[in-house]
Amino acid sequence: MFQPFLNLWKWLRKWGVKLIGCQMTMDVMELEKDAFVDGIEVGGAVTFLEFAKDADVTLTF
Repeated sequence: MFQPFLNLWKWLRKWGVKLIGCQMTMDVMELEKDAFVDGIEVGGAVTFLEFAKDADVTLTF
């Protein structure tokens, strides 16, 4: 079921795409980093904003 996403994620990582999971949301939902795909980064708003200020494109949802 998730194989198409995993294939896409593998390809995107080769191009330098990063996924940053929101630490506060993970805490509220009681999720651990192990629940996500390999390669995800976890951080708060400051982590995201520090990355985003130099990024060409950012997507949030």
